[in-house]
Amino acid sequence: MTLSHNGNILYLDTAGAELMVGVSSAGAMLFRHREASGSQRYHSALLIPTIEKALKRVGISVQDLDAVCVNIGPGSFTGIRTGIASVRTLAQFLPKLSETIYAFNAFEILRGGLMETGGGNQPAISIYIDALRDRAYHAMVGLDSKGPFYVKEPALLPLQDRPEDLLPVLTSASLQASHFTHCEVAVTTIESLNLFTPEAMQRLLREYGAHFKHAWREVKPLYLQEPNITISRKR
Repeated sequence: MTLSHNGNILYLDTAGAELMVGVSSAGAMLFRHREASGSQRYHSALLIPTIEKALKRVGISVQDLDAVCVNIGPGSFTGIRTGIASVRTLAQFLPKLSETIYAFNAFEILRGGLMETGGGNQPAISIYIDALRDRAYHAMVGLDSKGPFYVKEPALLPLQDRPEDLLPVLTSASLQASHFTHCEVAVTTIESLNLFTPEAMQRLLREYGAHFKHAWREVKPLYLQEPNITISRKR
């Protein structure tokens, strides 16, 4: 358990189709915001004004923050960069945050935040996140008293080559109909409209804070694939 989960904490998720921002204080989530920008590339235009609105609504300043939590992906390249750059910038200008950045990847958020939490060994779950173009981000993730751990490391998986699952499956809704109807194991579908990731990060922070704590220089993105667009350089 971490000592800082009862402080003033900012939560940022810019990795997906929706920008999500939360602020908690004394263990309670006091601000919840989610906004679809039409493109993850535009999260950068929305993030700073949303943070300012969040802190004003809660009645604290950025100097009052004790920690920042961020989703490091996988997901949108531009979105992930926006979130991580914002966190690293805050930490460089606010010494109190330099060692209190909590970085969660999407698999850890789904496994630990939405499924069972707490001590003791838990069965592993096979997690699939839509990566578009008939591909999925995939990992097999367990949970014990120290936090989430990988039975199979995160990777980009062509769905047509997907092996038969012997573990319960957790998948994003966009993959359910076309790819998982044949599974003989239990399939849990995550509907994006029912998922507020700052609350999932808050649960992980409360239960396993030390597992995710980093200095700002250590916070790096989890991309898993090359960018869809490359820029050619003139010689």
